[in-house]
Amino acid sequence: MNGRLESELKLANFIRKKLENCPAFVKEWELSLEASQKTGETRRDYLGKVIKFLKTINNDIRDIEPSNISYQNVAKYFISIQTKNCSNDCVANTSDSYKQGTWYALYSLLQFLKIRNYISENYLDTINKPKNNDLAKINDKRILLNSNDFKNILLAV
Repeated sequence: MNGRLESELKLANFIRKKLENCPAFVKEWELSLEASQKTGETRRDYLGKVIKFLKTINNDIRDIEPSNISYQNVAKYFISIQTKNCSNDCVANTSDSYKQGTWYALYSLLQFLKIRNYISENYLDTINKPKNNDLAKINDKRILLNSNDFKNILLAV
């Protein structure tokens, strides 16, 4: 077995185990992600974020029905992920990429539920997708090579 296939099988097994404790609508949604050829990593990430959200509604997520999801649940959850607790009792801002990834995961679930007529609207249609300024911060610190630098590296090899 090659490394890539083995990795995909591990991810599929991990997702399958996570889904065991999920309500039927989450299993259907995850199946739609797989049918849409989302990667195993994306499906694992989305599923983790959705489970975390659902646990804010009811810690035993097996009892949750789509009708339990409301605009208030979604809005309060997005407010709650703006910051995170650090290990040394401090509070820090959550990264833009985490907020954006959470938005995409929940948008995907809510859009699926809307299309399948489990809910009447996608509540994230009224909550703007977070902007991702993380890349700009990273790019500001990058040092780019010019053509002379590149030539010197090639000559050094």
